[in-house]
Amino acid sequence: MAAELQALTVLLLLVIVKFCQLAVYPYLRPALPKIYYGLAYPVSILLLTLISWYLGLLHLPVQLSLIPFAALLAFPSGKNRLLSSRCGKTRSLMSSF
Repeated sequence: MAAELQALTVLLLLVIVKFCQLAVYPYLRPALPKIYYGLAYPVSILLLTLISWYLGLLHLPVQLSLIPFAALLAFPSGKNRLLSSRCGKTRSLMSSF
């Protein structure tokens, strides 16, 4: 039972780190186009560590450190969705001519 719990904890940690990496890498793409995805991994771990350390220092729940990454992940996807919907309207207007 303890081994399965340990394996689940490690898998959860890997999912959290991957989530943070996917949230950070779109912001690194314009500045570093060749290494943005590889650099997103250490940057996301550093940010996660700093945010969770300060939350722990303030006696707040450390799980709140995932909220900024969720906001980072939601902002570009919303922006891309807006752009794609505008492109779709433009295409439908152009096809009517």
